[in-house]
Amino acid sequence: MESVRPSHSSGGTFRCSQSCRLKAGVAATVLERGKPVQPRRRDLASLQRGLLSPSSNYCFGEGGAGTYSDGKLYTRTKDRQAVADVLADLVRFGAPQEIEVDARPHVGSNRLPRVLTALRAHLEAAGVEYRFETEMAAVTLSGGKVRAVRTRAGEELPADAVVLAVGHSARDAYDWAAGAGVAIMRKDLAVGVRIEHPQPVIDALQYGRAAGDARLPPAFYELAAVGCGRGVYSFCMCPGGWVVPAATEPEGVVVNGMSLSKRD
Repeated sequence: MESVRPSHSSGGTFRCSQSCRLKAGVAATVLERGKPVQPRRRDLASLQRGLLSPSSNYCFGEGGAGTYSDGKLYTRTKDRQAVADVLADLVRFGAPQEIEVDARPHVGSNRLPRVLTALRAHLEAAGVEYRFETEMAAVTLSGGKVRAVRTRAGEELPADAVVLAVGHSARDAYDWAAGAGVAIMRKDLAVGVRIEHPQPVIDALQYGRAAGDARLPPAFYELAAVGCGRGVYSFCMCPGGWVVPAATEPEGVVVNGMSLSKRD
């Protein structure tokens, strides 16, 4: 079998692809430019005080942006079995069992680090190698085929195939990929804005007189409108959550939303 060295050079969310390769008997190495999830938390605490680490923040690090993005599990895929398999794996590694039946499954940013840690332990025991704080700089090609991955530190790692799971804010990865002749296709552009409402306002609108009842969870809503050939819709609501600074570059201003499992 081929030796596969997928790259997480810019903090992409870790997917089940590693487990699939393990089942097929393919060796895999994960390169992650950021830190493991636990020490990454210290950099997030510093970020709240205005101290940004360009390689360890809300986007870059183990689990990528998804680790601290609320843990909502939404998908538009119609493959029910695939969705059920992913939910079962999350439960297996520590997510609450109710996500397998909830209409809007939610793990919570406080629980996701434990899930990731358990998943990593499982994969390492099965032979996957993790290399944290290792940023990918380029691939070495020969005869039109990938031969190795080169890191920022100058190390070359032999590879028969490379998967770029670059995730969010990976502008530097796209730059060197385009320069190396990797085919890149521009996709349609969507523009997003974040709207922040006090949770009591949403509860009052959705629950009416029942708002404030301790038996009711923080209210959820979604909106959609289509006109002039374009659609406008609410993509990602975090009931009972808050807005976090998600910049990856000095002087950059980016926000994201997250909530804990209790959404309180």
